Amino acid sequence: MILSLDTAVSTEYGNLMTGTTSWQTLSALYLSGRVAATLCGPPCETFSEARYTPAPPGETLWPRPLRSFDRLFGLEGLTFRELKQCAVGSSFFLQTIWILCIHIQCGGLFVAEHPARPADASRPSIWTSPIVQLLLMLPELQLHHVAQYQWGADAVKPTGLLALAMPFFRCDLYKKAFSDAVRPTRAAIGKNPNGEFNTSRHKEYPGRFCLALAFTFANQFNRLLGSDRTRAVPHTAQDLEEWVASAAKASTPIRTGAQWLPDFQNL
Repeated sequence: MILSLDTAVSTEYGNLMTGTTSWQTLSALYLSGRVAATLCGPPCETFSEARYTPAPPGETLWPRPLRSFDRLFGLEGLTFRELKQCAVGSSFFLQTIWILCIHIQCGGLFVAEHPARPADASRPSIWTSPIVQLLLMLPELQLHHVAQYQWGADAVKPTGLLALAMPFFRCDLYKKAFSDAVRPTRAAIGKNPNGEFNTSRHKEYPGRFCLALAFTFANQFNRLLGSDRTRAVPHTAQDLEEWVASAAKASTPIRTGAQWLPDFQNL
């Protein structure tokens, strides 16, 4: 059973802010060992290198850097709204790490997606954070860097993928890459003629990239099943099972042309 928990799918089940019913229920499912695999992407809005792009002439409202390597959880002198944005982004980052640690303890597969590590070491990245660097000492955890244009993105889109217990992840992922992909020359920076940031459309993965990620999980599940590396887990409380069933129903519809939502929704 696959749950797609995102506010773009369901504002009720997809709101995973700490303290919400969805996050508390999901946490109980993780702690009981009921989750076989996780694919997640902590919001990049407040970490993005695009914030270091200078504003074009005449532009007065322009995102500025909110973090740095030295001050990963927020620079000094931020506005109240910027502090709230950082708080939300930091919370989801730490929730991602918590989920990873649960998988390390209880088993299961895990992949987290986030922009690639910046070339400028002074800029922020979850991948260079002390907690991720510490966890990367574990032999089953690997950080991969890829460029999403190889799966159909119209910008290079350097991407980091943190994978747990998936030794063939990179090999499986590239099996679904386009063999004739040409590296784009334009960058997803600035705004389009409609006034929308060019980074917005890249919140959604290319269809081929989605296929490739699903393929990596399916292949690894088949390997585990073939080698009998599974275990049964006890049933959870009925209210948890009912929540899972309802969340699965909300996750079922597949829509096209849906509106992109901002990372920071001030829920």
